[in-house]
Amino acid sequence: GKNCDVIIADLSKKESILKLKELHPLIIVDDASHLWSHQISALIYLYDALPSGGIYILEDLGTSFSVNKNYCDASICAYDFCSAIAEVTTSKKPLRGDHLFKAEIESIGMRTEMISFICGSCIMIKK
Repeated sequence: GKNCDVIIADLSKKESILKLKELHPLIIVDDASHLWSHQISALIYLYDALPSGGIYILEDLGTSFSVNKNYCDASICAYDFCSAIAEVTTSKKPLRGDHLFKAEIESIGMRTEMISFICGSCIMIKK
Protein backbone atom coordinates (compact mmCIF):
# COMPACT_ATOMS: atom_id res chain seq x y z
CA GLY A 1 0.00 0.00 0.00
CA LYS A 2 0.87 3.67 -0.15
CA ASN A 3 1.68 3.97 3.56
CA CYS A 4 3.40 0.63 3.98
CA ASP A 5 6.92 -0.50 3.22
CA VAL A 6 8.09 -4.08 3.43
CA ILE A 7 11.74 -4.36 4.32
CA ILE A 8 13.63 -7.62 4.08
CA ALA A 9 16.81 -8.01 6.11
CA ASP A 10 19.06 -10.76 7.39
CA LEU A 11 18.37 -10.91 11.13
CA SER A 12 21.38 -13.14 11.68
CA LYS A 13 23.56 -10.08 11.08
CA LYS A 14 23.69 -7.44 13.80
CA GLU A 15 24.38 -4.74 11.18
CA SER A 16 21.05 -5.54 9.49
CA ILE A 17 19.19 -5.33 12.78
CA LEU A 18 20.78 -2.00 13.64
CA LYS A 19 19.84 -0.56 10.22
CA LEU A 20 16.23 -1.64 10.74
CA LYS A 21 16.27 -0.09 14.19
CA GLU A 22 16.99 3.34 12.65
CA LEU A 23 13.65 3.25 10.79
CA HIS A 24 11.44 3.35 13.93
CA PRO A 25 8.64 1.26 12.37
CA LEU A 26 5.14 1.16 13.86
CA ILE A 27 4.84 -2.61 13.26
CA ILE A 28 7.55 -5.24 13.20
CA VAL A 29 6.75 -8.75 12.00
CA ASP A 30 9.64 -11.13 12.60
CA ASP A 31 8.86 -13.88 10.12
CA ALA A 32 12.51 -14.59 9.49
CA SER A 33 14.85 -17.23 10.77
CA HIS A 34 13.53 -20.02 12.94
CA LEU A 35 16.75 -20.13 14.96
CA TRP A 36 16.14 -19.26 18.58
CA SER A 37 19.18 -16.98 18.79
CA HIS A 38 17.98 -14.94 15.79
CA GLN A 39 14.44 -14.60 17.16
CA ILE A 40 15.70 -13.50 20.57
CA SER A 41 18.39 -11.08 19.36
CA ALA A 42 16.04 -9.43 16.85
CA LEU A 43 13.47 -8.87 19.60
CA ILE A 44 16.08 -7.47 22.01
CA TYR A 45 17.49 -5.01 19.47
CA LEU A 46 14.34 -4.07 17.53
CA TYR A 47 11.89 -3.60 20.41
CA ASP A 48 13.65 -0.33 21.26
CA ALA A 49 12.89 0.97 17.76
CA LEU A 50 9.12 0.76 18.27
CA PRO A 51 7.27 3.91 19.28
CA SER A 52 4.63 3.92 22.00
CA GLY A 53 1.72 1.83 20.70
CA GLY A 54 4.02 0.00 18.31
CA ILE A 55 3.41 -3.68 17.65
CA TYR A 56 5.97 -6.49 17.60
CA ILE A 57 4.91 -9.85 16.19
CA LEU A 58 7.28 -12.79 16.59
CA GLU A 59 6.21 -15.59 14.30
CA ASP A 60 7.33 -19.19 14.08
CA LEU A 61 7.45 -19.80 17.83
CA GLY A 62 6.50 -23.37 17.00
CA THR A 63 10.20 -24.05 16.49
CA SER A 64 10.53 -23.78 20.28
CA PHE A 65 8.62 -27.06 20.48
CA SER A 66 10.12 -28.69 17.41
CA VAL A 67 11.84 -32.05 17.47
CA ASN A 68 14.13 -30.58 14.79
CA LYS A 69 17.18 -29.70 16.89
CA ASN A 70 18.57 -27.47 14.10
CA TYR A 71 16.72 -24.52 15.67
CA CYS A 72 18.11 -25.06 19.19
CA ASP A 73 21.10 -22.75 19.00
CA ALA A 74 20.53 -20.80 22.23
CA SER A 75 20.32 -21.66 25.91
CA ILE A 76 16.63 -20.72 25.92
CA CYS A 77 13.97 -21.10 23.26
CA ALA A 78 12.14 -18.06 21.90
CA TYR A 79 8.84 -19.16 23.49
CA ASP A 80 10.38 -19.32 26.97
CA PHE A 81 11.97 -15.92 26.39
CA CYS A 82 8.58 -14.43 25.46
CA SER A 83 6.89 -16.27 28.32
CA ALA A 84 9.30 -14.62 30.77
CA ILE A 85 8.48 -11.24 29.19
CA ALA A 86 4.79 -12.04 29.77
CA GLU A 87 5.50 -12.65 33.47
CA VAL A 88 7.08 -9.20 33.84
CA THR A 89 4.39 -7.50 31.72
CA THR A 90 1.62 -9.08 33.78
CA SER A 91 3.15 -8.56 37.22
CA LYS A 92 5.04 -5.31 36.54
CA LYS A 93 7.65 -6.76 38.89
CA PRO A 94 11.16 -8.07 38.26
CA LEU A 95 11.49 -11.57 36.90
CA ARG A 96 11.44 -14.24 39.57
CA GLY A 97 14.74 -16.08 39.90
CA ASP A 98 17.94 -15.83 37.92
CA HIS A 99 17.88 -15.82 34.18
CA LEU A 100 20.56 -15.46 31.51
CA PHE A 101 18.59 -12.66 29.79
CA LYS A 102 17.11 -11.18 32.99
CA ALA A 103 17.96 -7.53 32.20
CA GLU A 104 16.67 -7.73 28.62
CA ILE A 105 13.48 -9.55 29.60
CA GLU A 106 12.72 -7.09 32.40
CA SER A 107 13.41 -4.11 30.16
CA ILE A 108 11.05 -5.34 27.44
CA GLY A 109 8.44 -6.57 29.92
CA MET A 110 8.26 -3.29 31.82
CA ARG A 111 7.77 -1.39 28.55
CA THR A 112 5.05 -3.70 27.24
CA GLU A 113 1.37 -2.82 27.55
CA MET A 114 -0.02 -6.08 26.18
CA ILE A 115 1.40 -9.47 25.28
CA SER A 116 -0.56 -12.32 23.77
CA PHE A 117 0.23 -15.73 22.39
CA ILE A 118 -1.64 -17.10 19.40
CA CYS A 119 -1.01 -20.19 17.30
CA GLY A 120 2.71 -20.06 16.58
CA SER A 121 3.20 -16.38 17.40
CA CYS A 122 3.60 -13.82 20.15
CA ILE A 123 2.19 -10.29 19.80
CA MET A 124 3.41 -7.41 21.96
CA ILE A 125 2.21 -3.83 22.12
CA LYS A 126 4.68 -1.33 23.52
CA LYS A 127 3.59 1.21 26.16
